[in-house]
Amino acid sequence: MNNLFEGKETIPLSKLLNLRELCYKELYTFEFRTFEADEAGNISGEDFAKSLICYLDPALVNKYWRLLDNVQWEVRE
Repeated sequence: MNNLFEGKETIPLSKLLNLRELCYKELYTFEFRTFEADEAGNISGEDFAKSLICYLDPALVNKYWRLLDNVQWEVRE
């Protein structure tokens, strides 16, 4: 907090927005790394779809989770 406020009682909006972007980037990186990646560092389409479903309105998650069970995943090498 000392680094963020630098001894002041307020923080400039630009600094707060930069912090928000850094947090988003770190969270997305963490989320991506929770999935098993191949040797090239890629995750599967199924794992990517699962990560997107997690951001939906909670009322829609179960609907899309069931739809995901019916997807035929094509593996390209």
